Amino acid sequence: MRQADTAAHEHLLGGVSIPVRILWGREDRIFPPEYAEWLHERVPHAELHWIDDAGHLLQEDGPASCWPA
Repeated sequence: MRQADTAAHEHLLGGVSIPVRILWGREDRIFPPEYAEWLHERVPHAELHWIDDAGHLLQEDGPASCWPA
């Protein structure tokens, strides 16, 4: 996946009107943390939650952290 693959849709992010929870692994080497911050800034009212000691595959690296208690 490249930014060029999604660039045409970036303008739609500001119009998201449903609750959004962004879960992001702090050790993600495919999409580094800067991407999470970029996305969080563009989606209104989004919650950003960092998953420590997890990379890109949260379901494998930190599955227990992906679900609220």
